[in-house]
Amino acid sequence: MRYDTIAKKLPPLPASLATKNKYDGEDVKALLAKDHYDKCYICERQLTTDFQVEHLHSQEHYPDEKYNWDNLFFVCSYCNGKKSANFDGIVNPTKEAIEEKNRANP
Repeated sequence: MRYDTIAKKLPPLPASLATKNKYDGEDVKALLAKDHYDKCYICERQLTTDFQVEHLHSQEHYPDEKYNWDNLFFVCSYCNGKKSANFDGIVNPTKEAIEEKNRANP
């Protein structure tokens, strides 16, 4: 993923999200992996087996966003465990170009 541009989520919405039974269905995982080039969106480590579906805004503080496609990201288990519900204000790479934001706010 290039962070000097805004990341894109590919359509269509995964079918398992429409039923609101699972936010981490195989179709969700496959499309997130493709969208994120098989990399953790936080540390950019290439992922093969150690990945999870992460909620940018935590389920704890934003339960209504549990099945929101725009709130789901591909992440390694280490970063997911560190982020938890503590960083709900983290930059959303689908809304802001991270590198540009960092250059503007050193």
